[in-house]
Amino acid sequence: MKVKVRIAVAVAPSGKWNSFGYRENEAIEVDEYLMENAVEGIDEPGEAHYFIEAELEIPETKTIKAEVKP
Repeated sequence: MKVKVRIAVAVAPSGKWNSFGYRENEAIEVDEYLMENAVEGIDEPGEAHYFIEAELEIPETKTIKAEVKP
C-alpha cells in the first residue's frame, strides 16, 4: 500500500533550505499554508519555492509470537 506525499521546500540563494509537509487524517493540504511554513525557516530574501511529490510505501505492522518465562 502506498501514500502520496506533497512537501513544500524553500531554498535560499545561499543554499540554505527548509521544508514542510504533513497529513493527519484529512489535514489541510493548501499549497499556500505549506509554503508559508517552509519559508518560515529561511531568513534571507529571494528564496525559491518548490513542491516535491512522491508515492511512498506504507510500512506493514508485523506481529511476532513470543513466549514469556518466569
